[in-house]
Amino acid sequence: MAGVRTLATTLFTMSQAILAAEVGCTYIAPYVNQLKVHFEPGFTDPNKLLPLCVAIQKHYKSINAKTKVLPASLTSTNEIYALAGVDHITIAPDLLKQLSQPSSAPHMESLFDSDVAPAISVAQESFVNDESAYRIAFTRDLHGASEEKLTQASLDEV
Repeated sequence: MAGVRTLATTLFTMSQAILAAEVGCTYIAPYVNQLKVHFEPGFTDPNKLLPLCVAIQKHYKSINAKTKVLPASLTSTNEIYALAGVDHITIAPDLLKQLSQPSSAPHMESLFDSDVAPAISVAQESFVNDESAYRIAFTRDLHGASEEKLTQASLDEV
């Protein structure tokens, strides 16, 4: 990447994370929630990607990747506490304010401390020279939900 520090954003799948590490991204920003949660009152993402963030970081550590995980699109302090132990994290100002309150003690254990291993498989080790395999893996992830999330994210940014 010619010495340019990069962030792969709107990331929803392990295949995207694998490719981002392969091409040397400095950071990845997995979106824990669809962007819709920030704009559509009452919407709750049915496929929160908290376990994916943990699986990606554990995978990166296992292959000694330099890429760091920087989850985004969090909507609650519980989601923040669930990711305690991740490399970095983005936190919206209203959530920072909530965290500063004495009553903000964690209501849940970090997924990094949990005995439950994330059920995210790493089917292929490389996508750099295999675009079709990457596209198939991405499209199949969560039975198409990741494709839907990416489409929705690109519409929200317009």
